[in-house]
Amino acid sequence: MKNRILISTVLLLLGYSTYAQELVMLTKRTSAPEKELPNMAPANVTVFEYTVYSKPELPKDTDPQLIGTNFFGNEIAQKMYLLDKIYTYEAKIAPGNPATTTMTRKPVIYNSVKKLESYLKKSVKHKELSETEASEQLNQVVDTALSVFYQDTKALENQIAATDKAQDLLELYTRRVRVHYSN
Repeated sequence: MKNRILISTVLLLLGYSTYAQELVMLTKRTSAPEKELPNMAPANVTVFEYTVYSKPELPKDTDPQLIGTNFFGNEIAQKMYLLDKIYTYEAKIAPGNPATTTMTRKPVIYNSVKKLESYLKKSVKHKELSETEASEQLNQVVDTALSVFYQDTKALENQIAATDKAQDLLELYTRRVRVHYSN
């Protein structure tokens, strides 16, 4: 009698573990962002459109020492400082502990902008782009990231996560994300 109970328990647990594994595999397949094929026709390419009221601006009384410098100039330095202020915040590790950790809101967008900044800096150093071209492109990317912060960007974040190459990310930000400013 004990052997039958033991065998049926083992078979029942084995059945549940198989079912759980199938459920995990199914979840992984459906939750992964869809990758676009590089040779897709322009009609099938998703364009992300956002309407915002105005561009975020740096307060006039911000200390220039806090802003620092940037490879692409003062304007980009100000925008990158604003990007850091909007997308990151300090959180206490534990109550009573004075230590804090930096947390990121919308980390996919924030990290992609940082990745593009690094990519464009390398492109200028390797003489693949002129400094003005790279600065204009980074300016557009940062403006887009600052403008869409308060928007629903789940689809955009999924597309960014599915994009591996920095060149494709740059194309996504400069050609496929459109921000309309309403007054």
